[in-house]
Amino acid sequence: MVSKTVLLVNAPSYTEGDVAGNYLAFPAIGVVALGTRLRNDYPDLDIDVIDGGILGIDGVKKKIDDTEPAIIGISVLTPTYKEGLEVAQYAKERHGSAVVLGNDHASFFPELILQNRQHIDYVVQAEFGEIPFSYIVGKETGQDIAIALNSEGDEKVYFRTPTGTAHVGFPKPRLSKVYSDVRDIPDLGLIADEMSIAKVAYNQKYSRHHTSERVPALINNVRGCGNGKRRCTYCGIYDLSLNEGSPGFFWDVVRKYNDDYGVNFIFEVSDSFLTFQRYIRQLIATRPFEPKERDIEFEVYVRANDVVNIPDAIQWLKDLNVTRVNIGLDSGDDNILEFLRKNNQDKKRVLSPSAINYTAVRRLAEAGITIHASFPLGALGETKDSLENTVAFIERISRDFGRSIVTLEASELVPLPNSPSWDMMLSRENTVFHMNGGLEATLAKTGIRLGDDKKVELRHKYDNQDLLEITELARDWTANFTHIDWEDINTTKKRVEQIARSVGAIFGRAV
Repeated sequence: MVSKTVLLVNAPSYTEGDVAGNYLAFPAIGVVALGTRLRNDYPDLDIDVIDGGILGIDGVKKKIDDTEPAIIGISVLTPTYKEGLEVAQYAKERHGSAVVLGNDHASFFPELILQNRQHIDYVVQAEFGEIPFSYIVGKETGQDIAIALNSEGDEKVYFRTPTGTAHVGFPKPRLSKVYSDVRDIPDLGLIADEMSIAKVAYNQKYSRHHTSERVPALINNVRGCGNGKRRCTYCGIYDLSLNEGSPGFFWDVVRKYNDDYGVNFIFEVSDSFLTFQRYIRQLIATRPFEPKERDIEFEVYVRANDVVNIPDAIQWLKDLNVTRVNIGLDSGDDNILEFLRKNNQDKKRVLSPSAINYTAVRRLAEAGITIHASFPLGALGETKDSLENTVAFIERISRDFGRSIVTLEASELVPLPNSPSWDMMLSRENTVFHMNGGLEATLAKTGIRLGDDKKVELRHKYDNQDLLEITELARDWTANFTHIDWEDINTTKKRVEQIARSVGAIFGRAV
């Protein structure tokens, strides 16, 4: 009997060395949303979802053997791509599954992946994988559902042909169109086991910051970043364009998760929540209940300059009962913050970039909002002095607001594909450099000089490669684009970890 199972997998996490501070504490939502869409489109198929980031590679392989899926979809980021390939090969060789890759890393290299990885059948290049993946399932199962195609569309499915690769396109939808009905609410029942594990992990890490046990979950009802056109130097997110869902749908999700699963700590994983000012006002105006009255708390990503520049920012967060923010402070050195393209400026141009970081932390702490802060070490042009300034900054905020800091993350900067730092590695011009006078001018400002031989060497090593060794990539970046060495990064990481321990914060990696 041919399997009617579709298995969706969030690739197991990259765990070499330190892990992220909130590792295991939240179950993945992307594959859950995808599974919910497929179940609605194909009610006769068995849809299974697994979060490999929580269950690990052995748990994923066991699930593959248990379900023998006809189709397996794997969500991969650059740090989890190696593990994703292992899962893909296992499913193909053991069970002959049709294998689909999606998410950011797949979107970076669709044709290259199909060229290099014969056990991959489809690659989805999209911000919204729901429609492209539904198309693939229909094609593989011979079911015809109405899906609009557009060869020039921004969302694509790539596949192998006898003469190479080809693709079909789909128009990119608005988020409010993809998620509009209660049937679209990602069904957490699809990952019940992972929910239980995440609940234990979350409370082991963060229980001291709450008055009662938390049941964590994710939501992603707004997407994109207010710094998207400028793009931070290390940012490799595939699509940073702004896209917002319906405020009503947000509250429908919150109510359902709370009613059905007892969820009371929800992380909205938009890249910069405060960017969506009109949406936030609508969220507050349409609240069907006070989150506090249901003991529901939220976490959001914010940017320091939004906290400082938006007059109502703190009050909005308080009105929504946001009790934690995840904020990329990145450095305590003014020059490095400029080279990181953080765009830390106050409206009156009075505060320095690092002063904006400090002011944001102060305002959040004074409002009773806890802080998850991250610092990539080894930015473009990093020096021993700039690292010292960052450690001094972390010491200062820990001394002044230590009770409000729940997580401190610090690790080597990794020049991920699609980021400005990746383009620097390949000596490739990109429009994001134009405001700085071009790539060479950007490097010159930091005192970085690359000879032609080194440029050729790095291009040969990394261009046209779909599988990247993260630590080696970071080492090459540090050696060629900073004024420090690898030991300086390791020493600084240990110092930040000591600071984290001194204030009772969780320490982790920032990638």
